[in-house]
Amino acid sequence: MSHPQAESVIKNIIREIAQECASKGHSVSETMVAFMVKAIVLDARNGFNVDRTLTKNDVQKLIKLCVDRLLDPASPSLETIKMQVYFDMNYTGRGEFLEEHHRVLESRLAPVCREITDCRARTAEELDSLYRKIVSYVLLRSGLGSPTEIKVVREATAALQSVFPHTELGTFLSLLKKDKERQLRELTMIVTGIRLFNKDCEKGGEGIDDCKYLLLKQLFKIIDISSLLQIQNIRWPPLELLNMNHLKEALFNLRQHESFLNIIMADASEHLLIKPITKCNSSTQTDTHILESNIVKSYEWNEWELRRKAIKLANLRQKVTHSMQTQSSHMRRENCSQVYLPKKVATQTKRDNSSNVPKPQVYMAGIRGGKMSTSTNMILVNLTRAVDES
Repeated sequence: MSHPQAESVIKNIIREIAQECASKGHSVSETMVAFMVKAIVLDARNGFNVDRTLTKNDVQKLIKLCVDRLLDPASPSLETIKMQVYFDMNYTGRGEFLEEHHRVLESRLAPVCREITDCRARTAEELDSLYRKIVSYVLLRSGLGSPTEIKVVREATAALQSVFPHTELGTFLSLLKKDKERQLRELTMIVTGIRLFNKDCEKGGEGIDDCKYLLLKQLFKIIDISSLLQIQNIRWPPLELLNMNHLKEALFNLRQHESFLNIIMADASEHLLIKPITKCNSSTQTDTHILESNIVKSYEWNEWELRRKAIKLANLRQKVTHSMQTQSSHMRRENCSQVYLPKKVATQTKRDNSSNVPKPQVYMAGIRGGKMSTSTNMILVNLTRAVDES
C-alpha cells in the first residue's frame, strides 16, 4: 500500500470512530481519535503489526477498541491521552511563542503602520490626525490598554508628548520609511516604560492589568484544588478494593503530569539563568631593553691609535708576498679517473611446485547391526573424488 493510500485509510478510520462516538452522545476531536489510534496500534498486546496492511477484520477490531477506550469514563489512560493531546496542541516554548506573537502582531499592525508612514499631512487637522494614529499604534503594539478608552488614550498621549511633541511631526515626515518604522518602535518602548513606571508609582497605569492581584487570585485557586486533592486522598478506598491496572494507569497519569510541569518550569526559568563569563588565556611581555645591546670592540677613542692603524693599512698596499717551490712540487698537478660501478644482477635456478591429491572419504553404514535373528550387513560407500576432478 502506497503512502497516500495509507493516509486515506487512516483518515477514514478516524472519521468513522468520531462518527460512532458522536452517535453515542460523546463528541471527540479528530486529533484525540488520532492519538488513541496511534496508542492502540503501537501497543503490542492488541496484536497489530505496523509493517503489515490492515485487513477488514483488523480495521473493525481497531475501531471497536478505540470506541471502547474513548467511551470509558473511569479510565485513567484516557485522561492521560487527553492531557497529552491538550499539551501538544496548546503548549509551545517561550521562544516559539514570542516569535509567533510578534509575527501575528506585525501582520495586524501592518495596515496601521503603513497608514502612518505613507501619510503626507500638511494642514493642522491632518497633523493632529496623524498624532492620534501614532498614539493608537503605540497602544496596540504595547498591548497595555485599548485605544477606545478615553483615560488610556489621555495617559498614552501625555507620555508620548513628553518625548515626542507635536513640533517633531515635521521632522518625522521627512524621514525615510524604514527610519519612520524604527522610530515608531522606539516610541512604543519608551511610552510603555513610562506607563509601567507610573503604574508602579501608583500615579497612572490605566488599562494595565494588576499582575500581582491576578497571580494571588490564581494561587488561591490552586491552594483550594490542593486541599480538595488531600481530602480525596484521605477518602481513597483500601488498596485491596482497587484494580491494579487502574492504579498503574493512574500512576502513569501522575508521572505524565509531572513531566509536563517540569517542561513548563524549565522553559520558564531558562531566561533567569545567568550567562556564563567568557574566559580566555592572555599574556603580556615587556622588553627590558628596547634597543639591542652592542659593544664594538674595535672602537678606539684615541686619535693617535686611529692614525697608527691608518698608516699600517697604507703600508700593506706596498707589500708583496713571496712563495717557494721545490723540484718535486712545481710539476705536480691534479688528476682524476672514472670507473663504472658494478650493477645488480640476479638469477634463479630453483622452482617450487606442489600437487593436491583428493581426500579419501569412505562412509560405513549398518555397523550397529540388526536384531538377534538377523546378521549384520555392513555397507561401504566410497565418496572419494577422482584425481582429475580435484
